[in-house]
Amino acid sequence: MKEIETRLHSGVISWETLTRRRGIKEVWTPSSIVTHRDHTQIAREMRLLSREVQIVLIGDTLTEEALPTYTNFLASTQGMPDDYESDLQKWIREWSAEEERHGTLLDRILYMSDAIDMEAYERSKHMLINNGMDIGTKNDPYRVFYYTSFQELATQVSHANVAKCAKDEGAPLISKSCKVIAGDEGMHAKMYSSFVKAALDIDPDGMTTTISEMMRQRVQMPAYLMQEVRADTSQILEPGPLFEAFSDCAQHAGVYTSKDYARISGKLLQEWDLAKKDNDGNWQVSETRGLSELSLENVAVCVKIQRVIERLADKTKTPDMPDHKFSWILS
Repeated sequence: MKEIETRLHSGVISWETLTRRRGIKEVWTPSSIVTHRDHTQIAREMRLLSREVQIVLIGDTLTEEALPTYTNFLASTQGMPDDYESDLQKWIREWSAEEERHGTLLDRILYMSDAIDMEAYERSKHMLINNGMDIGTKNDPYRVFYYTSFQELATQVSHANVAKCAKDEGAPLISKSCKVIAGDEGMHAKMYSSFVKAALDIDPDGMTTTISEMMRQRVQMPAYLMQEVRADTSQILEPGPLFEAFSDCAQHAGVYTSKDYARISGKLLQEWDLAKKDNDGNWQVSETRGLSELSLENVAVCVKIQRVIERLADKTKTPDMPDHKFSWILS
């Protein structure tokens, strides 16, 4: 963490946020995308979206609005400096400020759509934040930064694909909203990826061990503990079924699939110069980093896991639209 702090402070790791690039007066705000005058348009556009895209949009909103959990998750990472003015603490605050806009903008869209049971949605949000998350990172900075590198890319893909679906289905304002959020997520992913690169420079054995462990256990999405209160029985459903149904909707709509997971996993291995594909499209360990024997063994394990991830993704069939009755959607 000290090395990351030093690199941030010296500029070796460049700040990848829109706020830092444009300044607070120029960065987008939710009200610069959707205004109070857009109520009618948002309601019309939401009616044009397919049911599965509506559900994914709601689930993505729920994920974004669990920000307090994620901020606490980052702030409690082992080795995080206590100094309020440290660059890592500044990064957490700047990242949180940018992420907060996402939930606010998407929540506004849901509210204006006249298609969402906002009370049911807000109960789900309450329970998700209350549940927190346990994603297997153990507050270990190596695990945390692998996770955040992956997760930011995953949310970028999801928002970008919802934007594409919305555009194709005649919902340009909803599409624009998701597109600007995807842009933020991509920049955040670059920042976290830079943290992993720093760890690979100073402790390649430790970082490659962690990468292989995280790839083996697979990355758990942060909102997997989402819950809902059933409208017909007022029963609080246990975590699990709702997220599974939401995930099936995302795959059915082509918004976030097993192949997207595989592409992200491979992209990170290439970005960190650990592995690459040869001319025949086969994964090979990269030898340009000059890694130790242990690190090379770790990366070889990563390559094997990546091959398995891709094979499983190729075999995965698109699930049918789940018959789950989502409490969020007004019938």
